[in-house]
Amino acid sequence: MSMSETPPPLLLLLIFLVCIVFVIGIALAQPPQPVLVAGYVFDTHGNPLEGAIVQLLNINTSELLNTTTAADGSYTFTLVSVSEGNILKITATYKGYSDSLYHTIANISMPVQHVPDIILLKGFDTGAPENPYPSIYGVHRGTITPSHDIYASKLYTFACTGTGGHTEYVKIWNETWSGVEARWRGYHGGDWHYVEFPEPFVLKANNTYNYEIRTGSYPQIHHATALETPDGTVTCEEFIDANGIRHEGWIPAIRLLD
Repeated sequence: MSMSETPPPLLLLLIFLVCIVFVIGIALAQPPQPVLVAGYVFDTHGNPLEGAIVQLLNINTSELLNTTTAADGSYTFTLVSVSEGNILKITATYKGYSDSLYHTIANISMPVQHVPDIILLKGFDTGAPENPYPSIYGVHRGTITPSHDIYASKLYTFACTGTGGHTEYVKIWNETWSGVEARWRGYHGGDWHYVEFPEPFVLKANNTYNYEIRTGSYPQIHHATALETPDGTVTCEEFIDANGIRHEGWIPAIRLLD
């Protein structure tokens, strides 16, 4: 066959197939591109948690990695052996408190996989009422039923504007737990809005706990027998005011937090 002659179709097809096989072979020989997994760990008030231990488990490959969060609460993992559809379990632990999330690798071509924030040290917050009056100090009794685990070491009391409304004594317990209690240190004992418990504690999600809160001055009040919040439900069984008069539907405006 001379230089001017056209190669037969079969030869062209063979050359094309060889090229295809060669290209595929090169592609298969390429090492997998690393995938970066990035996220943050915060407390319930949005503060970054530095030094939290974060563990990543690729459930499909059993690859296990560990790291700690930076000052801004961030963490990263570099995965090499990962495929689309792989499920990652990411667990963060801080001061003995842990929470986990699951993330599915949906698009392997994305070099950075951003995962949702992990929130630890979740508290309980009734929020401030729109109308806190009438208000008077006394003894509140009722229940708290958290919608998630509550991590707490102190109680904050919302005070009516221009007053020294505060909590003087608090106890939280239920039928299977003897509970915790704390007393106020006075206006000169630090931030007088807070009562600090001797040790941190956890109120478990969907469990009901009793509370007794003795207030001073003029705390803000939710005038309702039951209050639904994003953190759970708080109820009022009774309120005995400073004059010995019994009321229903007086819930103190408080926060339980770490």
